[in-house]
Amino acid sequence: MLNFHDLDFTLDKFHELCSAIAGNYTTITMEKYLSSDSVLPERFVLMRHDIDEWPKTALKTARIE
Repeated sequence: MLNFHDLDFTLDKFHELCSAIAGNYTTITMEKYLSSDSVLPERFVLMRHDIDEWPKTALKTARIE
């Protein structure tokens, strides 16, 4: 069973995740994904996340992305 107490939601881990994705997949926007005239890459990632309620943390997250 998944234990949420053991999960790491720090900005360092988020940076690692984004780096791993960028190094192995094409990233696309939801707009491109939903566009009917768009040709999608063979391998891609769509990623969604909640926006942090703290402006400084939200800005750091945006810079990582």
